[in-house]
Amino acid sequence: MSNTTTEQTLTLSKEETILHDLLTYYSKIIYLCSIDKVIAYRIKKWITAKNETPVGIYELARQKRLRTGYAFLLGYFCEHGIGIGRNLATAFYWYKFAADQKSGGGMSTQLGKYKIGMFHKDGLQISRDTVKAAEIFQELSDEGCDIGTIEIAKCHMWGYGTTFDPDLANDLLSKLAEKGNAAAQYHLLSVGSNDISTCFAAARNGHWEAPLIIGDYYYQDDLSKNLVKAFYWYRKSAENGISLLSLAQFYAKVSIKDLNINDTDIQNNHEEHSDDNEKKRLNLLEQLYKKFISVIDPGAEDQHLLQCIRVHQSTHRISDPELFDTLHTAVSSTPKYACMLALLYQYGVGTKRDSYQMYNYYNARGGIAVSQYNLARFYRYGVGFNRDLHEAIKWYRRSMVQGGVFWMMELDELLQNAVDMEF
Repeated sequence: MSNTTTEQTLTLSKEETILHDLLTYYSKIIYLCSIDKVIAYRIKKWITAKNETPVGIYELARQKRLRTGYAFLLGYFCEHGIGIGRNLATAFYWYKFAADQKSGGGMSTQLGKYKIGMFHKDGLQISRDTVKAAEIFQELSDEGCDIGTIEIAKCHMWGYGTTFDPDLANDLLSKLAEKGNAAAQYHLLSVGSNDISTCFAAARNGHWEAPLIIGDYYYQDDLSKNLVKAFYWYRKSAENGISLLSLAQFYAKVSIKDLNINDTDIQNNHEEHSDDNEKKRLNLLEQLYKKFISVIDPGAEDQHLLQCIRVHQSTHRISDPELFDTLHTAVSSTPKYACMLALLYQYGVGTKRDSYQMYNYYNARGGIAVSQYNLARFYRYGVGFNRDLHEAIKWYRRSMVQGGVFWMMELDELLQNAVDMEF
């Protein structure tokens, strides 16, 4: 968690040692992945590798619950249904119990505060309050907690609950990245930097999501095209549990014999070679759109989509204003590009941030599933306009009718949690 993450020296029993080791393991892997479901899966694998069962570990944590570290683990098990049924209210109780410890809590107290902040940020169990979340993350950052610094940097990056300040986000992340923090290195690409080297650094330091971005980078055309390297990084991403979808799509589009060459594929070789800059720009837009759609999976967040665009810009040396102008011109004749233009309005890439225009271009223009999916998420979390779960469910369902099957889990989760709603 912080730069000094060791707990107060204690004489631990055999049972307490495994709980302490699990807490330490969690505090490390939250810097290697930002997808909660993947982290929970790794926690289950860790428990199995220790010849234990989730139920057994949960019961052990319950018996030792008055120790703050073990109270946090109870919260985590309840949040993710590990060893017990999923219960967000109980999870919140135990996170708060851990967070409220005034002394002796150390790593577990910071973890409890971090989770309380995430509950406020995502509107889990309690009303969504990004301002409160940002305050908690800032407090953690002031205490020297690295995960707090990363989260407050992301808040500044997207303007969630605090000032929209990409420069400050960049400064905060850069300082951690220089110390070798994989999460900071990974998120730097989202701030506005077109330098793919930060993703390579994150991957070297064990970040689980970075290989997917690098695989996309090597699957681009022109100078970066390298099918062998793309395959290597996509496979590494799949091994990390991040995106089997990208690897499957790669297998579907590329024959095994193609892995022995580094040239562009047959389809690109048959394209008309013209010096017409307009045709080149449109061709690049189509390539970007295909990659943009391909990164949509159950773990995808807006930042993953923006990183996809950043990688494309870096590869083809496209400035923010140039990308915006090209998309803005092309969307009238090619409505499917609206989902990308909306993202630029959402985060102020090449233009000013504009919630109205963001909504306009996400508003199912062309019936694109990804646009409808993003609208669903904005209504669900109240991004750009008032939170409306009924509207969120409507747009989730429309996106699935258009073929957006990958976010069915999000709809199921929303329906399970919306017990007080009338349909």
